Amino acid sequence: MLLITSGIPGFYTYYSLSSKNIIYYNSDNKNVILSFFSIISILIFLLILSLFSGINNVNELLNNLSFTKISLSLFSSIILVILLTEIIYPLLLDIYNRFINTNRARKNLSLTNTLPIHIKRYENDKYMIYVIIKEMDNSIIDEGIIESFSKKSNRNIIISREYSELKDEIIKTSEFSEVYIDFENRVKLDYYFWKK
Repeated sequence: MLLITSGIPGFYTYYSLSSKNIIYYNSDNKNVILSFFSIISILIFLLILSLFSGINNVNELLNNLSFTKISLSLFSSIILVILLTEIIYPLLLDIYNRFINTNRARKNLSLTNTLPIHIKRYENDKYMIYVIIKEMDNSIIDEGIIESFSKKSNRNIIISREYSELKDEIIKTSEFSEVYIDFENRVKLDYYFWKK
């Protein structure tokens, strides 16, 4: 029972917030974030079950279960988790991020962001990105327009060579360019941005 009440709503919260870039997960923090939201889901379910049963003792509560109480509690807790996920959590996390960035600005530190630098660039829908992927010695591995990307820490991208023959013109007419150096994977990515 607790597996259903924690697993499904906890995963929903985790997936929804990460899909909206409100939280970012990688292999280091994924389990912590998922566990945190699962524990909150369990507590919400137990609280609602306790309210429906009129019992405050957890052992007594679990010994006096009925299908109706479980169903009502599960339905109510799922509705509450959806409301928390779609309205309350994003608001709280936004307030928290603003608070952190205000404190960092007072200490002359750069602002933090939920997303890593490269994902933040890829998520900007205003621009198409032509990328030239190079080894550290500047030999070209591949190049093209970024069509899709992985949000995971492996930084995988799918590129299209559709405009490769226009490379020189794209570079000249791009609104701005950036170089991203990935020391972990030992590659350089030259980005050229232009509006869609």
